[in-house]
Amino acid sequence: MRLILLILLAPLLAVAQRQVENPKYKTRQLPTEKQWKEVQNSYNNTIPVLEYAQQDLEHTVVAKQAFKCIHNADTTRFIAFFVDRVDSEHYKFMDRFSGGSRMEYERRKTDTIHYYGYMLWGMKYEGKWYFDKDKSVTLHAANLSEAQDIYLFDALVNIEYFKYIKDFWEGKKDNPLAIATDKNTHRAKYRIPYLGKPLIIENYTLHVAWMREEARDEKALTWFTPAADSLWAQLHRTKPFTCNKRFEEKYHDNKRYILLSPNRDKALVPIVYYDGTGRLWLEYYYIAKTTSGGLFYKWNKIPRKECETALRREFMIINNDIRTLVPDWKSTKRQAITDEAFWQNNFNDTDIQAIQ
Repeated sequence: MRLILLILLAPLLAVAQRQVENPKYKTRQLPTEKQWKEVQNSYNNTIPVLEYAQQDLEHTVVAKQAFKCIHNADTTRFIAFFVDRVDSEHYKFMDRFSGGSRMEYERRKTDTIHYYGYMLWGMKYEGKWYFDKDKSVTLHAANLSEAQDIYLFDALVNIEYFKYIKDFWEGKKDNPLAIATDKNTHRAKYRIPYLGKPLIIENYTLHVAWMREEARDEKALTWFTPAADSLWAQLHRTKPFTCNKRFEEKYHDNKRYILLSPNRDKALVPIVYYDGTGRLWLEYYYIAKTTSGGLFYKWNKIPRKECETALRREFMIINNDIRTLVPDWKSTKRQAITDEAFWQNNFNDTDIQAIQ
């Protein structure tokens, strides 16, 4: 019966046979043909709060990408669905905050286009809006309409929308609208303030706050990355043998080595480079952003050091160096050094030397 239903739905979805046979749907409640048609024909207008969400979430969602916004009667609870091409102007920035995965039934044909989709939960609670962006998925489809159908079907089945369709907005299972309890809130350290409240509040307060800061870092890096490139070009021009070739990691670009200040107006820039003999070195520089441009300095607090070229663990060396000054610093949290004392105490006139 389930296979027959999926086959009946497949033409509506323009979904390949791989989706029909996908084993993950065996444990999920699928929509009836009537339910699916109702979803397709309804909720096609976006709601104004999406523009606010875009601003609140530092553009890690793009309101104009929303093609479906399913909501309760008074629009105080909603799920918005977004799909766009991976070659769009937004994708690179969006992917940075996606926690993405790949759909299992993705088709790999030369006549298909690569898309990505994500969804946003929203809830107005005690007069305030809370949001929770779900991880994105990538998929192939013949066109945008097919990609939207594929993603919408998969997302709604996975969140068990059709299983709880009659009272879905009351918060079922462990979705963000459910009430936080000892069993379904996963951050034990922060649990107490959120018990008895919708999970979306915990998610928004902890995860979205982090995502917002990361997005602001990313925007700051759009200025500091070319500034660091200009610094390197200046070093190479004035000392071509000593600063012969900048090191580049295989899986990371050079902005990974830029460490921002809390106000994002200064940055510590570790530069890893080869000299003319092929030896690998690590040296620290400092960039101060000004209204007229940037000021470049060599940072003398930590002297230049040679790296073992066979190990390729340059960033671990940087981690250890920074921890001598900020013991609890973790680069995995954010691409920043948020300790104000670090910036106040380590960049005095005796610690820095202007690059001429």
